[in-house]
Order: sequence, then structure tokens, then C-alpha cells
Amino acid sequence: MKFKFTKDKKIHLPVGAGTDGLYSQELFRDLLVHERKRSERSKQHFFFVALDIKDVLTNTRADIEVVNGIIKAIASSSREIDIKGWYEVPVCIGIIYTDVGVSTLEQILEKIKLTLAGLLDKNLAARIGITYSIFPEEDGKQWTSDRKNEAVLYPPLPSETMRKKTQLFLKRVLDICASGIGIMALSPVLLAFAFLIKMTSRGPVFFKQERIGYGGKKFKLYKFRSMYVNNDAAIHQAFVTNLITARGSQTGTPPGGGASASYKIINDPRITSIGRFVRKTSIDELPQLFNVLKGEMSLVGPRPP
Repeated sequence: MKFKFTKDKKIHLPVGAGTDGLYSQELFRDLLVHERKRSERSKQHFFFVALDIKDVLTNTRADIEVVNGIIKAIASSSREIDIKGWYEVPVCIGIIYTDVGVSTLEQILEKIKLTLAGLLDKNLAARIGITYSIFPEEDGKQWTSDRKNEAVLYPPLPSETMRKKTQLFLKRVLDICASGIGIMALSPVLLAFAFLIKMTSRGPVFFKQERIGYGGKKFKLYKFRSMYVNNDAAIHQAFVTNLITARGSQTGTPPGGGASASYKIINDPRITSIGRFVRKTSIDELPQLFNVLKGEMSLVGPRPP
């Protein structure tokens, strides 16, 4: 492999595929996306194995020999039809094993480890992190190693990344403008119902509930309080239990059930008088405009679980 050294003694890696058979980072990630799409159509499994070599690099000329040894080990432990390239230059090399059975994963991993240990110093080989994934998933389970820097099967292309950043920026601008205008325009309504809730029942005006937002980030979702404070949750628990187990009819289910059956408790004694109205008109959801303004939610998007 033809490496070059820069003035700061760091390895400069080739841009395209060379005689070593390693594809460049951009091309390899394109091939990874292509293989994922092919696998989704054909339902044929493939393994993606990533070798994290950053812990063995010292930014000296010795790195050239080490990387060449790793590349040689990869060539010895893979087939000609397997795709090999830089997943992240210069710290991670990826291998795509195509058209393989799930049962052969352990054999492939063991062969890689043995080959690395045979061609490199054992202590050096032990510092190479091996991450793997099987695609497509089976029975809803993502088969992957529990290491950090988990293998990513959906790497965005540079053009997609730029387009996504632009779209997210425009979406955020829209959220800020629309929620800000909405809060100002609806401020009389928000203040009126805040006053009514406070006057008709004891407790806070807002109900706050922990939800999961984008990227798994937790936040407090705001709603107008529609129930009495310190209410008995046994009614709701019994309703949900009966709904799940389908034992007879329950409060809120019309006679005969069927597709027209309600999935909410009707005449719930926990709900205040003003609470019934704000729920029916969805006015209780209006405080979520503040969540949108804070960037915790979006005007268009899935409901936060």
C-alpha cells in the first residue's frame, strides 16, 4: 500500500482503491448503503465487520508497517467477493461479508482474530476493536456487538447530510416562527383557560409529563391540567387491564363493543368540569406550543412516547 507522510508525521492515506483492495471511505460507504438495499430486497444476510485501529496508531512511520499487516490479515480472512474499505479514515477499516449464513458469524470473527494475532504482535492485535452487525435483523432484533462505536448500516452520503442539515434548519425556523405567532395570537385563550382552571379546582394550571423526544432525549411535555390533583388511578388501571385482556365490557365501551368501541373512559370522575371541555376541544394541547418554541417538539412529527 502506498502511504505518504505529511510534515506533521501523520499518515496520508490514498483517496481511491489501490492495489491493497481497500476502497476509499466515500466509495465504501456508498457500497455499504447499496448492499443494505440489496439485502432488504433479497432477504439475504450480510455481515458488516469494522476494525477500530485508532488505539494501535502512534503517528510515526511504524504505523505504515502495522496498517499493512492489518490489511494483509483482512485479505487472508475474507473472500475476494467480500467488500473491504475505509469506514473512517484512518482509524476504522470495514469489511462487508455478502451472502452468508447467520451461523457463520462466530467462525468469521474467530478467523479475523486469529489472523490478526498471527500477523501482528498479540498485544497490538488485542487493542484492535472489532464491531459487527448482521443485516437484515431477525424477529425485530438488531444483532450487533455491545462495543462502543457500534457499526452503522445507514451512513449518510455527504450530499444527503448537507440536504438534511438544510431541511432541519428550515424546519426549526418554521417551528420558531409558527409557535411564536401561535402563542401571541392565542395568548387571550391561554390566559382565560389558565384562570378558569385555577378558579375551578385546586392545583397547578399545567400538567407536566416526562416524554422521550428526538434522539431519546427526555423533556417535560406541557398540557392544561384537566384532572383533579391526587386522583385515584385505580379506575384507569382497571379500564386498561380489561381492555388488554378483553374481559367483557367496561366503562366507556358502547353496548356490543366492536369497531365503534371507545378506548377512553367516558364520564371519568377524575376529570374536572372545565377539563372535559378542554379535552373535547383539544385546548389542553395548546401549551405544547411552548415545547415547540423550546425545540423539544415540532409542529409536524410523531407524538413523543
